[in-house]
Amino acid sequence: MKNYILILLAMLLPLTVCADYTQGSINVTVNGSLQTAVARIDGTNHKVVLGNGYNSCIPYWTEGQLTIPGSVNISGTDYQVEVGPVAFRLCNGLTKITIDEGVQTIGDYAFVGCSSVTEVNLPSTLTSIERGAFVNMASLKIVTSKATAAPAWHQNDVFSSTGTKEGMAEMAASRILYVPEGSCGSYLSTKYDGSARGWEIVGWQEAFARIYELNDNPQEITSLQDLIDFRDAVNGGNKYKGSNNKMVTLTTDLDLSDLDLLSIDKWTPIGTSLHPFDGIFNGGGHVIKNLKVLGETEYNGLFGKAINATIYNMYLQNPMVAGLDYVGTVVGYVDENSHITDILVTSNASSGNDYTAKATNGSVGGIVGRAKNATIERCMFRGQVKGTGWTGGIIGNANTNVTITDCSVANYVQNTKAGTADPLPPTGGIVGGAGIVTVERCFARNILAHTISGPTTFPGVIVGGTNNANASTVRNCAYLNQGWGLIQNPYAQNTVLEGNTKYDNESEMTQDKTKDVLGEDNWYYFTGNYIDYPVPSTLKDMYLANCIDEVDGGFTYRPAGKGDASYEIVKYTGSATSLTIPDTYNGKPVTAILDGVFKDNPTLASLTIGSNITSIGASAFENCDALTSVILPDAVTDVGEDAFVGCDELTSFAIGTGFANHKGNFLAYCPKLTTITGQTVTPIITAV
Repeated sequence: MKNYILILLAMLLPLTVCADYTQGSINVTVNGSLQTAVARIDGTNHKVVLGNGYNSCIPYWTEGQLTIPGSVNISGTDYQVEVGPVAFRLCNGLTKITIDEGVQTIGDYAFVGCSSVTEVNLPSTLTSIERGAFVNMASLKIVTSKATAAPAWHQNDVFSSTGTKEGMAEMAASRILYVPEGSCGSYLSTKYDGSARGWEIVGWQEAFARIYELNDNPQEITSLQDLIDFRDAVNGGNKYKGSNNKMVTLTTDLDLSDLDLLSIDKWTPIGTSLHPFDGIFNGGGHVIKNLKVLGETEYNGLFGKAINATIYNMYLQNPMVAGLDYVGTVVGYVDENSHITDILVTSNASSGNDYTAKATNGSVGGIVGRAKNATIERCMFRGQVKGTGWTGGIIGNANTNVTITDCSVANYVQNTKAGTADPLPPTGGIVGGAGIVTVERCFARNILAHTISGPTTFPGVIVGGTNNANASTVRNCAYLNQGWGLIQNPYAQNTVLEGNTKYDNESEMTQDKTKDVLGEDNWYYFTGNYIDYPVPSTLKDMYLANCIDEVDGGFTYRPAGKGDASYEIVKYTGSATSLTIPDTYNGKPVTAILDGVFKDNPTLASLTIGSNITSIGASAFENCDALTSVILPDAVTDVGEDAFVGCDELTSFAIGTGFANHKGNFLAYCPKLTTITGQTVTPIITAV
């Protein structure tokens, strides 16, 4: 990586200066290689404190996994390592932090602004964490602490930039803490009491939505056979891969139609009524295709029954799930503080007899069949739900203490119960039946219908009904106007409806048109190119790769323009030395090269840019050191910042007649570039 200008802004925190400290350095490990880190060395007490208290101790652009040693040997003597104040501030390229045994203290704001870190591992020797050590770490999801006694906090903002219980809760919602067996009580009870200063009393319990015991190593699911083995272990009440830990991560895309190769025609769900799943399943941002669960049984879905479980971060593509009762594509029944988050479900099912999820005598939902004491958030369902009982796009029956947040539904929901004198069971776009339920930041794009031969009650677009008189809440939801109310049931008068938005057609709900409802933090919006409904932002890359992008000749193409009338190039994975960017793909013009497509390409020496290209993104050809010449076609009007910066062998650059706009310094630090010309090949700039 080349760095042309380095600007480092110091956070001036006062240090307690000790005469025994001298400036020096030690090695930390980044991606398996040693990296020099600035440190202060106390020769008297044999202690090393990482950092100088003002700037990061390693270059702030460092990327990858960081391991901090617990001790180092200096001139034959062992020194204990401590993580000093602001030691790794603003190292926003780091993705994982592991602190080795021996470290006892983490200083003030040690990792402030490490915004790409998703996982932190703390040693058993850690006893103290100072103020703001892990603030502004927006991507942090998992912290594992090996200390049997919870490390003490020395301020109330260790994991929160706001220093309040509410601010910490907002960041904690998706975070999980693992602690040694038998240590949960220590972490639940350890608090920082700032009440004397007018602050909240907060601690580990407020910083993490879930605290689990870590009895053994978490495991990975790397194949379909692994998923089968994991399912069988859960359903038999046994360990998976010999581990007591019930956290598993999917590391690959799976196609469950491959069960046919094992002479299995359908999937048996994970978790039974006798042995429910009670761990954490991280889908790893992967897709599971062609899930098929059929039969007249209860608890059907990818998971059957789950309690005190977290299931998140995956995409179910084209599932078909049927059963008697408790039917959902993701899980049939959830209870006991379970979390279902960041999940996308789409289906090829059409109206008529086709379906995505179907129950013949009970509750069925596009995501969950029945839920109690559960949180469902950032889920998107697009498919067909059919049932004779509680029927909903997200949850069939939200029974008690259920919160649905930031979800989206685009489905056809149909209740097929034959008519009697009894009212038809509720059908809803988000929830079918509901007890005590909060629904917020959701939107529904659905058609709801009944197939009956008797008395009719109109369904509600968002909530079909409540099965008791306890108050419910539907908040900040957007829904398609189908000519009936948001909710219609005997207890609708007890339901609080706030901030809901009605849309008259589905085109008003695509791209970024529902930002006011779903917000901008957790959803990816298709803006200005491919027209689609928004998806959870954690699943953006997977969704694009599996559903939208097309790969041909090393190029990755993405539909663009109004009505997908053209294509953009979003990635290049080839290694050609001579390359032509085509004029068209699939009979449509190729009009853009997006940001960073060829950045740091070491082999590209000769380039011909297609005549339909109108824009070249930022850093598109940055550091293409073998590239010798560039001719911009007349169609190119816009060139992004740093588009051709740092091309060491570039000698000539020709600008087309359509060139109109550029952002920043798009052509600089090219030491051999002597001439920039127009299409008439008349020199307009000569640089020596």
